[in-house]
Amino acid sequence: MNQDEIQKALETIKNSGVTVAGDLVLEKNVDYEVSFVEKGGIGIQINNGNSSVADTTDYPKDQQMADALLSINGKGKMLDEYQKWLGVCCYVSARCGYPMDLDACCRQLANLPYREPLEFVPQYKSIRVYGAYNFVKAGFENWKHYKVNDQERNLFIKCYDTAIALENALNMTRTK
Repeated sequence: MNQDEIQKALETIKNSGVTVAGDLVLEKNVDYEVSFVEKGGIGIQINNGNSSVADTTDYPKDQQMADALLSINGKGKMLDEYQKWLGVCCYVSARCGYPMDLDACCRQLANLPYREPLEFVPQYKSIRVYGAYNFVKAGFENWKHYKVNDQERNLFIKCYDTAIALENALNMTRTK
């Protein structure tokens, strides 16, 4: 792409109502989105002309996230199965600025500064087969009103409950 083509593309984006802030492109009411972009590519999510950008200062700090996850992780707690990390990944990508790519999300969660080892560590290999499920594609923000099919029902309920448990645990770490 030459300089004139780049300038024309930028003008088109600027006049289309897409909001871009630095490296952050925020979405709102997106029907379709690009989850994987090849190296050197540009991923754009359209936000239907809404120019508000999320306040990333409200995202939990790494230690808060680690403490919240540790509090719900282990036998007898909500995060007691590897596949429930799918719910965590969907939640943190929607609400906490984590990558939407499940592999990248698992790696980032696994590398948090936990005060003690997790009993159930996030593993992409444990959730990758579920990444194509419709409720995952719908995104956490749509789960409250999502009409789940019979095949996905049990996993959806586990993931939703785990995501809500994490949200509650994060709220507890913010009040400390």
